[in-house]
Amino acid sequence: TAEDCHELLRKGPKEGGVSAAFLGITGVRLFLGQYCNTYKMVEESFNVDGFGFVFPIRSPLVSDVSRAILKVAESPKAME
Repeated sequence: TAEDCHELLRKGPKEGGVSAAFLGITGVRLFLGQYCNTYKMVEESFNVDGFGFVFPIRSPLVSDVSRAILKVAESPKAME
């Protein structure tokens, strides 16, 4: 649920939570509808076929995950 996702992100990995959530775009929009003051969706120029990625605002993981997704999206394997 959105509440569970928020709680896991709030705790972070050191307290039994998570650093990021990878959700379907519908789930991301529902989640952000409830927690738009704490999280945000960043539009990217690459297509990830209906998946969204949720990070706490100012998370240091955003740039690393964005680069990794772009690297995969641009690879020949992605076309296969």
